[in-house]
Amino acid sequence: MAVGISSAAELEIWAMNTSSVVDFAWISYDLQSCWDYRQAMTVQNVGQYVKFNVVLWGASPNLWEAFIDGYTSVSDSLPNSPYGLGEQLYAQEGNTGIITGEYFGSQFGIDDPTKEVFIVIRTDDIPIANVTMTPVVATGLLDETPYFTMTSFPGTYACITTSYEKL
Repeated sequence: MAVGISSAAELEIWAMNTSSVVDFAWISYDLQSCWDYRQAMTVQNVGQYVKFNVVLWGASPNLWEAFIDGYTSVSDSLPNSPYGLGEQLYAQEGNTGIITGEYFGSQFGIDDPTKEVFIVIRTDDIPIANVTMTPVVATGLLDETPYFTMTSFPGTYACITTSYEKL
């Protein structure tokens, strides 16, 4: 059923005024789809020993609260935080936060949400000028979740979610 919605603002108004919509959230396009120069984005540890292809998404603060209960399995998150999983990315203690799969977090040593580590984001395989070292804290490590490939099982790429502010 087409509702003739032409903008995000109209969609929000429609969702808030429709009784069958319980909640809604926003997810950005992944960076690989938006910017051509990010096609070769990889994430590495500082020693460049561990390396993954990466898909990076922006998420609204209420994203995980909008999912149907029982479909997200959280392995670990910030201890004693008064905020929900996605809200932690926008809170002060989640300022350098990412949410990712438990396997990826353990490979990069960010399996402890209180530990900040540096990861290297390469946007091209050749020029050293396109290397960025970024400090991150895993505000959430997930065993499974809808929409994203975040898991405790080994994979070929890392799926990372962050706040829109960090994109």
